Amino acid sequence: MKIESHPDYPEQLASGSTVLQDGNAIYEERSASNIENFVGTTRVPVGLAGPVVVHGDQAKGTFYIPMATTEGTLVASTSRGMKVMNECGGVRVKVVRNGGIQRAPVFEFDTIDDAFEFTQSINDDWSWLVPIMESTTSHGKVIDIHAWQLGRIVCVRMTMDPGDASGQNMVSISGQRGTEEILKRYPSIVHSRMGGGISGEKVPSSIGTLLGRGKAVTASITIDGDVMQRITRADIAEIPRHQQNVPILQCWLAARPLTTVSPTHLWQCTSHAGRTLPRRSRVAGPTTISSMTPKKAHFDGTCTYPLSRPARSAAAPGCPHSGNASN
Repeated sequence: MKIESHPDYPEQLASGSTVLQDGNAIYEERSASNIENFVGTTRVPVGLAGPVVVHGDQAKGTFYIPMATTEGTLVASTSRGMKVMNECGGVRVKVVRNGGIQRAPVFEFDTIDDAFEFTQSINDDWSWLVPIMESTTSHGKVIDIHAWQLGRIVCVRMTMDPGDASGQNMVSISGQRGTEEILKRYPSIVHSRMGGGISGEKVPSSIGTLLGRGKAVTASITIDGDVMQRITRADIAEIPRHQQNVPILQCWLAARPLTTVSPTHLWQCTSHAGRTLPRRSRVAGPTTISSMTPKKAHFDGTCTYPLSRPARSAAAPGCPHSGNASN
């Protein structure tokens, strides 16, 4: 039964006259494969931050960053941070790792000996799985397959490069096909599950941090103290004290792990100079001050994109943003 046929379906939606339903004829067919029980669309204000000068291996030049937000001053503070970067010569960025997208099926055996033999077999040679998994897609390529044994249970982490796609569904289909062939090849398997918890899909994963997931991008910039003071009114000599205090206070008062300060924490004290990436696309990694003088500081920070590229819908009309996550 369609949802609109339900007796408790809201009268306002049934009338088709709500703000949500403006322009439904345009979007309903286009979004059919992206959402269920479609009732309408919403609009979020989009502002342009920038420009920002980027020195990347692929992305070279001046860019504007579209930001969809209702948080006042966010676009302005981001633009101010970009102004600091521009007056210091721009930011050097580089893709340092392509971690791919993972699926991690689990296999259970009767004995630890069977589990050990299976683990050794997969790790010694998984090349036979490559053509099987890649037969389900015209874009995805197998990067790595590795098995870990825990007692009678073995988890196999399958990693694929999805190309320009986000890749979740692609890798799920390929992983399922690979799992089916594994079950045929190893009759000693007594149970299997498609999810083992180490793929990093929608959950935090230390193994994803160590071995990679998505694109990892490193940015580097030297900021002049006079530029920082003039544009943001921040004293660059105070940054090390902020870097020391924030993680300690978080550990003590907020019960958060004591870790190296993240780009968000460090750059907030410089009027959000680090907010040049959409929040949903950035996983905070360690930021280091590799050199420091009373007049100048050099910053190195690494961010990870969970997806292979930002969503196309994030680009505003007329923006020189191709959706390529190369830089």
